[in-house]
Amino acid sequence: MKKIEQPSHIIISIIFIVLSIIAFLYFEGFIWKILVGIILLFISVANFSYAFSKKIPEKKAPTSNFRKFVDNALADEKFFECQNCDTTEVIPLNTRLESKLYATNKFIKDYDTDIEAEIGLEKYPMLCFKCNYVSYWAEYFPPKKFPEYFEVIKLNAKLKSEFIDFAKENNHLEKLEMIKSIEV
Repeated sequence: MKKIEQPSHIIISIIFIVLSIIAFLYFEGFIWKILVGIILLFISVANFSYAFSKKIPEKKAPTSNFRKFVDNALADEKFFECQNCDTTEVIPLNTRLESKLYATNKFIKDYDTDIEAEIGLEKYPMLCFKCNYVSYWAEYFPPKKFPEYFEVIKLNAKLKSEFIDFAKENNHLEKLEMIKSIEV
C-alpha cells in the first residue's frame, strides 16, 4: 500500500464526499442533484489521489535585475540605484545612517554643443559607499519614482572633495566620515 504523503487531503476528500452525499439527498432538481454531486465527488477523488503523491518542494526562481527594477518601480517610495553595483536605496538618502548612497545638490548643466545653448538638464552626482562609484542622475519631468541615469565613474579626488564639502555644509557627520575613509 502506498504511503499517505499529505494527510490533510484525506480530510478534505472526506469533507467533499459528505457534501456530495448531502447534495444527492437534499437537492430537489434532478439536474442540480446530479451536477453538484458529481462535481463534489470529482473534487474529493482528486484530493484523495493527491494525498498519496509526493509534495514537490517549491523552487524559487532567481530574481533578475529587471524583476528587481519592476518591483522597486511599483513601490510607494522613490528610490535610487547605483548604476555600477545595483545597490538600491529609498529617499532620504543622505540622512539615514544605513544608507549606502549619498547625493549632492552640486549639479552639472548639460549643454547642446551644436547650438551652444543650455538644454536645461541638471545631472546630480550620487556616491555609492559599497563600490565607490559615482552615478550621475537627473529628475524626470513630471517626476517619477526613479530618476534617469547617465554616466558612471570611479570616485576621484575632485568629486570626493565636493562630497566632503556638501556633507560639511549639511552637517552629515556620519556620511562625512564615510566619505573621508574612501581611498581615491
